[in-house]
Amino acid sequence: MANMIDRRKSQHKRRGAALIEMALVLLLLLTLTFAILEYGWLFLKSHHISNAARQGARVAARPDATQEDVEAAVLAAMTGGGLEDSDYTLITTPEDITTPEPGEILTVRVELDYEDIGLGFPLIPTPATLGSELSMVKEGP
Repeated sequence: MANMIDRRKSQHKRRGAALIEMALVLLLLLTLTFAILEYGWLFLKSHHISNAARQGARVAARPDATQEDVEAAVLAAMTGGGLEDSDYTLITTPEDITTPEPGEILTVRVELDYEDIGLGFPLIPTPATLGSELSMVKEGP
């Protein structure tokens, strides 16, 4: 009889240990799953921002480009990536892209706060901002 009671206690202890192990492993797996989702989203949006900077620089490099053309190209690329409402910042160097002479370098930078577009899973470190910068040579007439 005492042997049966010892066996039952041992089984209960094993079940309790298995439950605790499952809880810990499940927590780790959920954290890993959410991290994969968050970083996948981050890389996708980073790619969209890079594309917007590239499109803006391609337009800015044309000889007849205006600041409005660059802004429209960046907005179109950001809209294509679902980021049109993200309150992004567009910075061109020089500020007036009509001033560089052919052969001079101009730069387009697009950046935004990642907190505005991130999935927001807790405990997963993410950057505060995402940005991309691209430089091209101004084309001549």
